[in-house]
Amino acid sequence: MAVSITDFWRRWHISLSSWLRDYLYIPLGGSRVGRLRANFNLVMTMVIGGIWHGANVTFLIWGIWHGILLVLDKFFGEAMGWARKPMTLLLVFVGWLPFRAANLHETLAIGRGLMGLNGRGGGELLEMFRLDPLLAVFVVAGIAWVFMLEPWLRRYRQNRHWSELTLAQVPSAMVVTLLGLLLISLSFVFSKDAVPFLYFQF
Repeated sequence: MAVSITDFWRRWHISLSSWLRDYLYIPLGGSRVGRLRANFNLVMTMVIGGIWHGANVTFLIWGIWHGILLVLDKFFGEAMGWARKPMTLLLVFVGWLPFRAANLHETLAIGRGLMGLNGRGGGELLEMFRLDPLLAVFVVAGIAWVFMLEPWLRRYRQNRHWSELTLAQVPSAMVVTLLGLLLISLSFVFSKDAVPFLYFQF
């Protein structure tokens, strides 16, 4: 739903974003200083936010990445027009590569794989897509979001307040689709071994 990198950070991990703003960005001078210093403050805040996740070069890269994106968004965001929202999604996804990877080598390997540069042929890729049921769930969820949920939510928000929303007002086909996806997702979760809490690794 975020329409820009700035908007993404207003929505994503709000408690962390608020802490970074109140205890790092503002004490550094925030935007009350010159433009150059304000941009430095923004990048430095995100760098420290990256290192907060762990003492690893991958988290440092992730922080630098988002700091630079936030600065660029201030200068060029409005000029991107309709492409701003999909570009935000793409750039955030790219930023998750170093965050997810164990090291820089793995980050590059995942990136090469996403671009099809790890030696897989077309037939192997098709076979992988055909056999992975979890991928099928994501495809169905994506289709449901694009054609059903997101347009309906947009129309609803234009005409009414969220506080008025009740389950009875949601279209039946949407409810059935979302419940089906929820049950399938839960079946994948409970069929796996227990997954440790994410932040235990930091």
